[in-house]
Amino acid sequence: MATPTARPQGTGRMTGAQCGIVGLCLLVAVMDGLDAQLIAYAAPAIVKEFGFGPAAFGVVFSASLLGMALGSVLFGMLADRYGRKRSMIAAITLFAVATLLIPLAATNIPSFLALRFVAGLGLGGVTPSLIALIAENTPQRVRSMAIMVAVGSLSLGAFFGGLLAAWMIPAHGWRSIFVLGGVVPVLLVVAMAAGLRSRADVRDPAAGTSPATSSAQLLRDGRAPGTIVLWIVFFTNLLLLFSLLNWLPTLFLSAGLTAKAALTGSSVFALGGFTGGLVMGALIDRTGRSHAVLVIGYALGIAGIGIVTTATDNVPLLMAGIVLAGVGVAGGQTGISALAASLYPPSIRGAGIGWAYGVGRVGSIVGPAVSGFLVASGLGATSIIGLAVVPAAIAGTGVATLAVLGRRRTSHSGLEEFAPRLGAGPSGP
Repeated sequence: MATPTARPQGTGRMTGAQCGIVGLCLLVAVMDGLDAQLIAYAAPAIVKEFGFGPAAFGVVFSASLLGMALGSVLFGMLADRYGRKRSMIAAITLFAVATLLIPLAATNIPSFLALRFVAGLGLGGVTPSLIALIAENTPQRVRSMAIMVAVGSLSLGAFFGGLLAAWMIPAHGWRSIFVLGGVVPVLLVVAMAAGLRSRADVRDPAAGTSPATSSAQLLRDGRAPGTIVLWIVFFTNLLLLFSLLNWLPTLFLSAGLTAKAALTGSSVFALGGFTGGLVMGALIDRTGRSHAVLVIGYALGIAGIGIVTTATDNVPLLMAGIVLAGVGVAGGQTGISALAASLYPPSIRGAGIGWAYGVGRVGSIVGPAVSGFLVASGLGATSIIGLAVVPAAIAGTGVATLAVLGRRRTSHSGLEEFAPRLGAGPSGP
């Protein structure tokens, strides 16, 4: 078989510089996840201080999500043209500055909206470069695990942000968390710039590809079917993930659970996702069968959703179902992120990841809105949760379709795009 153009270097041991860069990327992911949720944690205090209506302030949340969708695409393309380091540093700087300006300049809905939109551009723009940089600086035997830990670290950042907000807002006011959320990323920018400076053992490809060209390449040379299917997988998975994250507590309360059980269920869902991502990453790296592992994960998620809809009167069984749903949906998101990193050659990898996340984040906007409509229409909680099987099945089918497309592409071209072995398997180094 011809040497795969999409496979990054690094099947041996990582250098110290590469370990340092991956560590910095994980810290950036934690900070990205923390900053993304700051506005939600501060919203009650902001609404109270300025007298905003909750519905009016809701547009600020939407602006942030829209910015993240556009930022993923924009900075993903810039990563291919100018390199991962420059793109990621620019994105971090953008959301850091916008975050620092919020306590200084935001006094009305338009100013909060504008600053959170700009911050969203940077927050969304970090992800493509971060995933590509990790993929290109880790050996195959741990690559999937490293990427999935990085994506899972976004949720970890949101978790830490909640703990910090619970302590800082009562003690120092809501502005304090935005100061923290702006200063720490600036320090990470300095560390990232120093860590990547003139290191030949740190891979940071800059193909010089124009944004228009790199985007067009995603649909050329036989890549179009796989790219479109990947977008569908990201759209449906993020639609489902954000629907469940936003509405699970409300739906559980509607189904008759206590407030404590409803909140516990939401935490268990997130825990299942993080744990599931680690387990799937380890299995992919060991077996190299990325598609099979992900399809099994979605099957477990569908089974978990089925249990949740029928076990509302049995809390232990309900929690077990929620864990499985978290493994399939939240864990699946980390898995498809690793899959996306392996589908394209380095010259267009940033654009490939960026477009996948950009399309997916449209789903993260649509999903909660559709769920809210279903709740308002009076549809029962268990019926709404049961409908989650549909996007989960579409995402799982999409991953299986990518495997089929990959086998066909490999047999015709000798290339491994769309048929990646994310791990080196048992015989790998």
